[in-house]
Amino acid sequence: MRLNLVAETQDLGRTRIAVSPLQNLVIGFWGHQPSREAQAWQRAHRRHVPRAAAPLLELINAHPWYVPDFLTPVLPAARDGAGPSFATELEALRSLSEARIQADLRFLDALPGAPRSALELREGPGRGLSGLVDAARSLFRACLAEDWPGFEQRLRADIARRGAQMATTGPASMLAGLSSGLTWRDDDTLTLRLDGCRPRRGAEETTVSLSGHGLLLMPSPFTGPDSLSITGSVTAGRQAVIAYHATAIPQGTATGRDRRDGRDRRDGQDALTVLVGWGRARALRAVQGTATTTELAGRLGVGKSTASEHAAALRAAGLVTTHRVGRSVRHTTTELGRRLLADGPPLADGPPLAGDTALAEGAPLG
Repeated sequence: MRLNLVAETQDLGRTRIAVSPLQNLVIGFWGHQPSREAQAWQRAHRRHVPRAAAPLLELINAHPWYVPDFLTPVLPAARDGAGPSFATELEALRSLSEARIQADLRFLDALPGAPRSALELREGPGRGLSGLVDAARSLFRACLAEDWPGFEQRLRADIARRGAQMATTGPASMLAGLSSGLTWRDDDTLTLRLDGCRPRRGAEETTVSLSGHGLLLMPSPFTGPDSLSITGSVTAGRQAVIAYHATAIPQGTATGRDRRDGRDRRDGQDALTVLVGWGRARALRAVQGTATTTELAGRLGVGKSTASEHAAALRAAGLVTTHRVGRSVRHTTTELGRRLLADGPPLADGPPLAGDTALAEGAPLG
């Protein structure tokens, strides 16, 4: 299917790029023709998916090409340019109107069997929305929270590159460079090729106007290099949201974080992260010399079983030793671990490890 988005001058002026944790969570678990990147990530995290995430996963995968738009609410840009936090996005989801939800669920009416979560929302959004918020929070905490700092670093590096391109060659050139499935025509029309999307009533091509609402572009590590996904019902007068493939941090480029702490890591990662990955590196920094499994879990904001898995992986890599003290198991950084930590960014560079009310087990949002 080909979708033509007719842009006016004000649409280009209202085009922006933002990072969305919730949008990436949804794209990451979309199961219909996922990109190779998403497939690899899904395989790695399938066993960590909690049962509480079922209501959200049902809605994400109920339709072969449509995900209800209300699952990815569009929030206004912050004055400081920062994107919304995951907690802010969940509050926006919880606050949606019944009319908005019912309108977005109409796409699912033609399906032979609507998911249970959709039926609950049809009966009344209160209970259903609360379940969706809980599902999203549990899924993020179990599968994406640990990887998110690394993903966010990549996404913000991509945004910086696109912003520089837009400043030097203009918005049309930047838009045309997002994907091979997107072209900018001389008549100010942005054409998207949406593979896997089945048009209604046999129409192979649809043309709609952005009507001055502009575009919201969202980079994602889960969208393939040659594919795009679009959310936001343009015909309903909403801003169109296009998720595109975020390029990797270029080799030989120091990231913003590297520059702030006075380092110049040519591959955008310290040796520890390259060796054990972002999540394990974060866990080793959280050990802070020595920690029990319970202390490590508290600093990371994860369950004890997850903290124990981290410790086992670090022990296998020779980065910590483990011994029992009474009823507790204590982990201590080895000399190799200390040397790698000395080369890496300080603990404060990562996301909050304790007191993070948005991700802490059972903590309320807000």
